[in-house]
Amino acid sequence: MSDSSLTVGERRKLADLEETIERGMHSFVDVGNALVEIQKGKLYTDVGDTFEAYCKKRWGFAKSHTYRLIDSAKVVTLLEKSPIGDSALLPQNEAQARILAELPDERTQATVWAKAVETARKDANGSPIVTAAHVAKVAKEAAKNGSVSTNVDTKPKEPKPVTDADGNPVPLALQPLFKRAAEFEKLCTQLSDIAKAVGALAEEAIGVHLHEQSIIADLNNVKQAIRFAKPYGVCPYCKGGGKYKGDKCSSCKGVGFVGRSKLKAAPAEMRA
Repeated sequence: MSDSSLTVGERRKLADLEETIERGMHSFVDVGNALVEIQKGKLYTDVGDTFEAYCKKRWGFAKSHTYRLIDSAKVVTLLEKSPIGDSALLPQNEAQARILAELPDERTQATVWAKAVETARKDANGSPIVTAAHVAKVAKEAAKNGSVSTNVDTKPKEPKPVTDADGNPVPLALQPLFKRAAEFEKLCTQLSDIAKAVGALAEEAIGVHLHEQSIIADLNNVKQAIRFAKPYGVCPYCKGGGKYKGDKCSSCKGVGFVGRSKLKAAPAEMRA
């Protein structure tokens, strides 16, 4: 028996939305829209009492980052529905959309974006190369002209360091391994597709003997095991070096990283 406060239908919807977030970390629009649906449907209650607590516990998102993703996704969605969406390039990353989200209204957002696309330098094929810095420059110029009121920061930002789930910097040698975490998520996506196929088959006469809930529960357990094994944190014992006290680190098996369960099980003083 499940002690979930959600119905079977709500759990399915939550699983689909979380799958979107898991495999769509590169697509801020998909992630932001999925977060909005989870918030609106209150699908977070099995994990946290509040939406913000859910985002922190499930995804490691700070409140500010969560709402930046949501606001940035909203900007792109609005631009898609505007005349701009029919003919012009749309924001390609969260950094571009975040600047637009800081502008006071939809009209200003569309105007600044259209100007940024128009004045951006072009590649060899004549296509605009729009950077976040250029969008910020256009927004700043509009503010100086009195047509926009904004606090956009145009100072160049330092590249964001690669960190693990605890916020610890990932050694350069380990970064390629952490980037391969998507391979684990690909497996989880395949398992989710299997779960959907089982659910669809169970609704037909031919699937009357399928124990849908049991099969889906097993598949979810497999997904959890896969996600707990993917690169999650720099080994808290050897600090990514692969050796602990002169010998091959038994915690990470010498590779320098651990999965979620081992990281969570490590003493707090070792994780600092």
